[in-house]
Amino acid sequence: MPYEHRPKASGRRADLLLIVGFFSILVYPALSLVENPEELKARGVTEKRALTPRPPIWQFAAAPSKFVADFKSFFEDQFEGRGQLVTFNSLLRYNVFDVSTNASVLPGKHGAMFFAGEAVVPRHDFGHETARYRRVLPVTDRRLKRLQDLLESRRKWAESMGAKFVFVVAPDKSTTYSELLPEWLNPLDGPTFTDQLIDHLKATTNIEIVDLRPALEKAKQPGKPLFYLRDTHWNYEGALVGYHETTRWLKEKFPAITPFGPDDLVRKGERHQGDMTQMLHLGTRLSERSHQVLLKSPRSAIVPFEYDSTPVSSWAAPPITYKSHDARLPKALVYHDSFMLLLMPYLAENFDSSIFIRDQRVVTSTVKGYKPDVVIFECVERTLYYLAYITDDLLPTIEPAMIAENPIQSSSHVKK
Repeated sequence: MPYEHRPKASGRRADLLLIVGFFSILVYPALSLVENPEELKARGVTEKRALTPRPPIWQFAAAPSKFVADFKSFFEDQFEGRGQLVTFNSLLRYNVFDVSTNASVLPGKHGAMFFAGEAVVPRHDFGHETARYRRVLPVTDRRLKRLQDLLESRRKWAESMGAKFVFVVAPDKSTTYSELLPEWLNPLDGPTFTDQLIDHLKATTNIEIVDLRPALEKAKQPGKPLFYLRDTHWNYEGALVGYHETTRWLKEKFPAITPFGPDDLVRKGERHQGDMTQMLHLGTRLSERSHQVLLKSPRSAIVPFEYDSTPVSSWAAPPITYKSHDARLPKALVYHDSFMLLLMPYLAENFDSSIFIRDQRVVTSTVKGYKPDVVIFECVERTLYYLAYITDDLLPTIEPAMIAENPIQSSSHVKK
């Protein structure tokens, strides 16, 4: 009787597992189709961008070809498992080759990361942060004049309310820790954009300026960083330096202010996930040891915003109000960016009441009826350039090409 070969049961199970595994790999990315749209949208927070949304199903009947194209873009951008692949790719390239998978993140020395600018640059833009740092293009007088007009409009508005006005400039990380930038990123001869702006304002206006760059440079010392290693922002120690330098100016104008001292603070350890590690999808894998610096017994506390809380399109977050209920102290209105976030609880101690609006545009109706004694306008270096494009209740619109440094623009547009 001829021999009949029969595969072993264990071999059949192995084949079955192989088939199931193969089809699981094929099907796994399609799980994004059954996920909640809000969960898919939340993934974009990690990469600091808006991921391609899922097209509505009704579009298939109304415009089949557009639905297919939009669905293809959505699936390629949000398939299940994409996050793990992005993380693995970023980790491999950063740890092995010391390169970034995000054009906005620049690896520096000793594990430091720097913000290199937005990946997509408008035609009228000056260029990446790296181009500004290297001082590749000269700044036009038109841009300086536009920034002067913007700050003058805010000073006049403050004075119309009986308040003093001060312009506070926070330093970029690349300014305070230029020694940690990569060797190839050496600046050309000439002043920085911030230098040119401040020199111009001092020569042409009487705007009060608190430039925090020298104070942070002086405060640098080994083992006590003022910026997070893998974040664009200063840490609590850097924010404290900013507080004391700003308060020094405030106390000259308002003698009732009493700055707090070292004994009023307590330090608490933390693990910080930098915004640039989040941009690389490596937040939990490259967190750093740091500490919070908190007030032991703060006098001020957050209270509800009492004025027009109707959302404004340019608001990054609703306004925040602090009160310490000390009538001897002045009242403040603060327009700011993300560098003020760590500074707010410190600075609020100086005021009877203070309103913090995370916006560089002024919408006067939102604070109608509030009578501040001082209006503070804070801005970090890397956003100074973009202030020239701001239009709001205090400043008319302007054509971006009219103040651009980009030599690609035609001379008829930008030269006088």
